[in-house]
Amino acid sequence: MKVVCFTFILLILNNVSQILSLEVGYPILRNYSPKEYKSNPQITCSVQDDRGVMCFGSDKLIEYDGVIWRDVYSDNFVRPYDFRKDRNGNIYASAVDEFGFLSLDKIGNTNYVNIKHLLPDSKIKLGILRSIAMTTSYFYFQSLEYTLQYSRTNEKIIAFPVENSETFNGCFEYKDICFVVSK
Repeated sequence: MKVVCFTFILLILNNVSQILSLEVGYPILRNYSPKEYKSNPQITCSVQDDRGVMCFGSDKLIEYDGVIWRDVYSDNFVRPYDFRKDRNGNIYASAVDEFGFLSLDKIGNTNYVNIKHLLPDSKIKLGILRSIAMTTSYFYFQSLEYTLQYSRTNEKIIAFPVENSETFNGCFEYKDICFVVSK
């Protein structure tokens, strides 16, 4: 009888502790104002790196580690439109006439590395690179007039212009193949 009473009391205490441990009220959610992150209110893209730091595209590239907002500086990089993270944790970014990847320096600061210099023709006007797709071997950066195929292994870019006065209207990957939509 004492064992049954003791078991019953343990069950009651266990249930009471579970009920008391439940959070009551609103979900834990925090909105940040543009004044806090010192940028435009429109966020065009976001990604989380392997350290847990969030990167956001607004009128500039900003990152947030949960405590401090930091600007990621670059000479030409403005208004990021898309981020894509590969399976190794590398983050690629696209913007207006600009594309590249994020890299950490020796002390852990995030830097933007421009790879536009790898274009086969420096006179190509890309415009807004709105989307990024990736396969095992390539990254694809796309604007209305060009799809750029970037090989990570040999640091080479092939530019595919749109044909027949059409425009590119997105790209996506499926089963390790990049599909391009044009109108």
